[in-house]
Amino acid sequence: MKKKLGLSLVLGLWALNGVLSGQTLGGIFAPYDGTAGSQDLSRHSVGQLLAWAAAKGKNVFDLLDEAGLYLERQGLRLTVRGDDLRAEAEGRYDLGGPRVDALFPLATLDHLTLGAAQGQPAVEVFLTQPHSGFLELGNFSLKSHYGFRSLGPKSLDGAFGVKVREGWWTFDLAYVARVPDPTGKGSQNFIAIHLKDFPKPKQWWIAPIKRLTP
Repeated sequence: MKKKLGLSLVLGLWALNGVLSGQTLGGIFAPYDGTAGSQDLSRHSVGQLLAWAAAKGKNVFDLLDEAGLYLERQGLRLTVRGDDLRAEAEGRYDLGGPRVDALFPLATLDHLTLGAAQGQPAVEVFLTQPHSGFLELGNFSLKSHYGFRSLGPKSLDGAFGVKVREGWWTFDLAYVARVPDPTGKGSQNFIAIHLKDFPKPKQWWIAPIKRLTP
């Protein structure tokens, strides 16, 4: 009986260690081979990424930036399929509401690609159709292929395929930066949206990815 209890305890600790180690970017991306070129992220790994972001209080832009930078350092380029992300998120996670949807529309996501590839953008997003969404700054128009050519840290730089209409004027998105709380209260998850030829960036709090179910 004691042997069985001891074995159960060992197995339980081993399983717990696996769960905890999976909640690091290194653990999540460990199964992928840096010599294999572009690869698809498994649905299981997509779920792990969402769990990691929710546990760390990260918003979608944090996740894109930090995961993309990690993959670049490891020489990896991975593709997340829209069907897998929707399947893992639906009923389990809130990705951030309308403010996220304006720049990252999950409903029409075909796939997105992150990480290292010579001559290719660090973040590429492919939609099934162009998207238009309103954020307080104005109306955001996304081409069916858009993204960011490079990553910070703490910024998604060299935007392409995104235009923002502010009143009578239309501007190209320049970059998105993660910034300290402008109110001085120390809250996390603020971003600044920089437009080309626009005098001042606009800053907003973006809700972190939130787990809805255990």
